[in-house]
Amino acid sequence: MNANQFESQIRARAAELYGDTLPKIVSDRIEEELEYAAACGADVLMLAVSDAFTKAGLDAGDVSIRGTLGNSFLAYLLGVNGGINPLPPHYRCAHCKHSEFNVPESVRVGVELPDKVCPVCGKSMIGEGFGLEPWFFYGAPHDYSADFNYNIPSEKLGVVMAALQKNEGISDGGQTGVLKMKFSESATLHLLTTQTTDQLSGLAALTGIRSGQIPLADASDTLPVGETLQQGGSFVGVRGLMERYAEKVLAHFKLIGLYDIARLFAICRGTGVWLGNGERLLKNGIITQNELPTCREDVFAYLKKAGFDREPAFVYAERIRKGKGFSEEQKKELLSRGVPMWFIGYCNRIRYLFPMAHCISSAIMAWRLLYYKLRVDQGKFYRAFFETVEELNEEVCLSIANGENDVISTLESSTRGFSPDGWTQEDEYALLVAMEMMEEGFAIRQYFRDALKKT
Repeated sequence: MNANQFESQIRARAAELYGDTLPKIVSDRIEEELEYAAACGADVLMLAVSDAFTKAGLDAGDVSIRGTLGNSFLAYLLGVNGGINPLPPHYRCAHCKHSEFNVPESVRVGVELPDKVCPVCGKSMIGEGFGLEPWFFYGAPHDYSADFNYNIPSEKLGVVMAALQKNEGISDGGQTGVLKMKFSESATLHLLTTQTTDQLSGLAALTGIRSGQIPLADASDTLPVGETLQQGGSFVGVRGLMERYAEKVLAHFKLIGLYDIARLFAICRGTGVWLGNGERLLKNGIITQNELPTCREDVFAYLKKAGFDREPAFVYAERIRKGKGFSEEQKKELLSRGVPMWFIGYCNRIRYLFPMAHCISSAIMAWRLLYYKLRVDQGKFYRAFFETVEELNEEVCLSIANGENDVISTLESSTRGFSPDGWTQEDEYALLVAMEMMEEGFAIRQYFRDALKKT
């Protein structure tokens, strides 16, 4: 495998989707990413993963991805980033390859675009694009990184591992809990399996419907999913939505479409993002839901709108992602540019902020689980759910569902030494974490109660 083969496959796939004469926004993105992919070894890595997926019979709908390559258009063209098209929202015609990127700014992601007939051939157009920057290409050359994880169904993991281990591009390899392979000093790959990917794989086997075939747009066949999002609830058995305090968040954060599920994942998986922070801003009407920065990319976009160039906006967003907050000097600079105090205070309370690509990947998996449950077969849905948790049986579920007192005792013991006088920011943060643990525990117990009733 070499750079010429990589570029050849990239350009061939781009032409299949967007035509021989690529729109400028597409060609510019390809050229920008190609310039740096070789510098960090991402080209060899992506080719190896693509080859391994082919040998294992996997496609983008069978996997989820964590890491910076989720933002890569090159990875999308090779089918190795979980099916996330990172270009801005746009229409694309699969029949004649006509595309339109001049969509309203109010459209958050391509799958939420209204139905449209192609003006060239009269066929229905596809809405695509999640508007993600090529994140791992920022910074100095020695900082380029392509370190990321793939979540592979258990029954496919061995085949993928074997195919990757035969690739000559690997300079190091080994297994420590999950398979870790090193393609260069900057490009490493982890393979693992999760209960969600196994649940989706089991559902595909039980129903004959592959998860990648499930539509993400709000078409008529996904209407019940959309209605469930607007109502809240019905998340029993949908991992990620039932494992955290999603129901608590939904008291002030409403779900309308797939993008809102991604933002919900960002809220629930971030640290210091919601309780005493984002929740307060929404509850008190200080900002609207759409103004709440829920992920790293939201902070980046907010700073760019405030007049920052891409590079400093990237540096600041990474600082907030890692929970470092703004320094006093940076705070003064932000205020001088008209950035409001609520934004600065909100960012300074965050301890960890998730990247959007990871949350979109999780949201796509959750959407597909909801579709199987609401549109295909609820009985098979729960069968696949319980079969992927070996240690989960009725006795364990009932034990979990009746343990509120234990959670309360844990909360009391973890906060007993605190005194309101002289509290530090670390004390306040520790209390918020304890509160999050309590809310999570209550939510999980109620979910299991409801699930047991249905089975």
